[in-house]
Amino acid sequence: MLKTKSMNHPSDAETRSASHTWSPLPAKAILIVEDETAIRQLLVSLLSSQGYRIESVADGTLALRILEDDPDIDLVLTDLAMPGISGTAVAEFIAHTRPEVKVVCMSGNPQPHEKSLKRLLERRLVDFLPKPFTPMQVLQLVKRLLDR
Repeated sequence: MLKTKSMNHPSDAETRSASHTWSPLPAKAILIVEDETAIRQLLVSLLSSQGYRIESVADGTLALRILEDDPDIDLVLTDLAMPGISGTAVAEFIAHTRPEVKVVCMSGNPQPHEKSLKRLLERRLVDFLPKPFTPMQVLQLVKRLLDR
């Protein structure tokens, strides 16, 4: 007996091509603001390997330019102590101009920025990631913030 395909069921080829008609959501965009090259490169490598679109700069002044030019930034990871504009100043700028953008301040020594960081944390404008951190800590925090 000869088997024939029913006209009511799509062929395997039709099913495969139909399954490719959806388009994935664009990758979440993260801006990394870190003056220490090794840490910046580690974060870029770690987060880009997870499918995030990454921008990275070594100072706060460049970060503000990117934030003004790129409306798709979803999250900023910023060191507190940097040349030029500090991480807390970057966070304040974001709070006033782009409140939908999540901000994580990072530091191994937050004491010099204690007052301004405390104010940002109390207003729930930032999260804080102490250095040194593990890759898993970074990934968990980023995922939690971007999945909200």
